[in-house]
Amino acid sequence: MKQSLNQPIIHLMIPLLFLSTSVLGDDEREHHRSYPQQGAALEQYKQECGSCHLAYPPRFLGKASWNQIMLSLGNHFGESAELEPNEQQEILHFLTQNSSSRRWYPFWKKKGEEAPIRITKTRSFRHEHDEIPRHLVVNNPKIGSLSQCERCHTGASEGSFNEHQVHIPGFGRWDD
Repeated sequence: MKQSLNQPIIHLMIPLLFLSTSVLGDDEREHHRSYPQQGAALEQYKQECGSCHLAYPPRFLGKASWNQIMLSLGNHFGESAELEPNEQQEILHFLTQNSSSRRWYPFWKKKGEEAPIRITKTRSFRHEHDEIPRHLVVNNPKIGSLSQCERCHTGASEGSFNEHQVHIPGFGRWDD
């Protein structure tokens, strides 16, 4: 009799096991995926924003953050990055459509906190970089700032930030 009672539990647990591993697999792929395949919108974003700095993957911030950034291009971190209104709208649409999903939301914004406009201020960024001694980056003349992702992440220009592809200039491969 005990066997027949336990048998349905096992049948319920097996699908749950596969579901949990597939969800974890999706999260891992989302975290390390490249830029979204958006054709002209992606190229326009890379051309306009990537001409001054790395065109950060849209998934690094949420919609509220991208809205705030794109609506204040007249003073973009101390510089004017103004665009033609139609270009600004197209890039904003691209960024918000490909922004951080609800699933990642808790990692980049605390409850009650304003939406971050600096990727380096997000919880996920701080979590991913918490083991790296600050002097290896900030005091490193080959890097200079945590916002210079492409200096250490060899796949950054393709939107890949896989931790196995990190090489800190003057230090070497980083492995945590």
